[in-house]
Amino acid sequence: MNIPDGSALLAGLTAFGVTYLLMPSITRYAKAKSWVDQPDGGRKTHSTATPRTGGVAIWFGILAGVLISVLIATGTGAGLGYFEMPFSMITALTILAGGSVAALVGFYDDTRPLGAPVKLLAQLVAATPLVASTEFIGAVTTLLGGGAVAAVLAYPAVVLWVVFVMNAVNLIDGLDGLAGGLTVIAISFFVILGGLAGGPLLLALALMGAVLAFLRFNVPPAKVFMGDTGSLLIGYLLAVLSLVVVHAEPTTNQAMAVLVVLGIPGLDTAMSVVRRLALGRNPLRADSDHLHHRMLKRCFGIHARAITIFYLIGCTLGMLALLIAFADATAGNIIVGVAGALAMIVLWDLGYFDITTYAQVGKAEDKAKREVQRRTNVAEGTRARSFRSPVRRGVSAN
Repeated sequence: MNIPDGSALLAGLTAFGVTYLLMPSITRYAKAKSWVDQPDGGRKTHSTATPRTGGVAIWFGILAGVLISVLIATGTGAGLGYFEMPFSMITALTILAGGSVAALVGFYDDTRPLGAPVKLLAQLVAATPLVASTEFIGAVTTLLGGGAVAAVLAYPAVVLWVVFVMNAVNLIDGLDGLAGGLTVIAISFFVILGGLAGGPLLLALALMGAVLAFLRFNVPPAKVFMGDTGSLLIGYLLAVLSLVVVHAEPTTNQAMAVLVVLGIPGLDTAMSVVRRLALGRNPLRADSDHLHHRMLKRCFGIHARAITIFYLIGCTLGMLALLIAFADATAGNIIVGVAGALAMIVLWDLGYFDITTYAQVGKAEDKAKREVQRRTNVAEGTRARSFRSPVRRGVSAN
């Protein structure tokens, strides 16, 4: 059964409208509850306290878009059958369940910060329901070569891939408008690569609509951040859409095309692990040496210039991904090599091949943290003195 005409587009428009209308109220509420991201003079690039609950509006927007489409389908007599194109209702429900868990974990971390190990465990929990999808498991099994061993490996592969993309989006979300813009670009190419229709197209357009509305409030200077609620949710849904693309054609070329589309967050995540291990630090420890930090310095602190460059790189990678998907094996490998060369050029230009810069950034970060702690101690000391009685020995307060 085909999806009712226009329902996917309506889902996107509804998600945009609901997210756009909710964002100011959610932003005000976050300020009232002090759910804000404070600048630290180092790792964080913003200069004023900014609400970090934009992801809440994104999630409600997506839910509203999907719900409206379901109601219209039911009202027109089409029913819920369009979710079965090409997936079962079980897969649709596992996607929504995992997305809800991802959003809740992110919201909890935005309001009551979680430790990195606990957060990672929660992400594994969010990704686990997807193993109930026979379509995803079957596609990954085929991609791994088929057979009993591949069928077993497909289960952890699906979970680990989803967790990887969730963290990749979370890590790249460090510059106004960056994660949201790259998400819109990635969705656009996923729609083409996978020839998305039915439920997957509805989900893709709902996510795109919600993120576009969010960007209205997140472009420099940002009035609100998506927070972990948004980054974990978006990462989860991008991972799901990438699995949809692989399901459409479970070949090596298609899988490589997906990796190339997600090249910027993927590369940033890989370099995060490399540099932290090079410094003997915990790979899960946050730092101030991501791609966007270096690109911002390269652009003399001009945010708009930095994100424009990232957008251009993202679009270039998307075009290369299309060429990979529609090429034969040999040509595909050559184009993958071109994409890899582009990545090396970006890393070279940003100075990542000079390992001494890792230590320099680490020292600057530690210095910034000490300065923030000093200011905090001074502020707390000032507040403590302000609460003391004004009466001193032998002197009247009047």
